Formats: sequence, structure tokens, C-alpha cells
Amino acid sequence: MGETYYALIQAHAGLVWAYDDVATCLGQGVYLGVPRLDQQQPPGTYWVIPPRYEGDLCAPRSIIALIEAGQARQRAASEREGSHR
Repeated sequence: MGETYYALIQAHAGLVWAYDDVATCLGQGVYLGVPRLDQQQPPGTYWVIPPRYEGDLCAPRSIIALIEAGQARQRAASEREGSHR
């Protein structure tokens, strides 16, 4: 579909994560390498939006909004494809 996108959230948010079917929440025991703060474009792993300070994490509600917007966009695209048949 596209490139892999990771959003860093507080660990406790993953305990009640309801979107594992479309956006897996990595849990304890999983290690994720992160790029240098100045790495903001390819090649390699890079920050779409770099952290503002050490420990800066995404708000889970923002990630949920991103997921829901993506799902709505996919539904709209599917409906357009279906109407062109």
C-alpha cells in the first residue's frame, strides 16, 4: 500500500489500543530503531515531523484521527472505483 509509518506514543496507551486490525501497536519487548533528530528525508528512516524535545510523543487522539481519516479516504476511493464499473 505505502511506506511504513510509526507514531511514538506512551506505552500505557497501547493497553487500550482499539485499532490493532489496521494500525498495530507494538508492545513490550519490541525494539524500534529511531533516526537521528536531523534525519528528515530519505534515504533510510526519517522523521516526518521531528520531536520538539527528548521524550516528545504523539497524542493518541491525533493518531486515531489520522487512522480514521485514512480509512475514510480508502472508503471514498473504493466507492469511486465501484461507481466507474
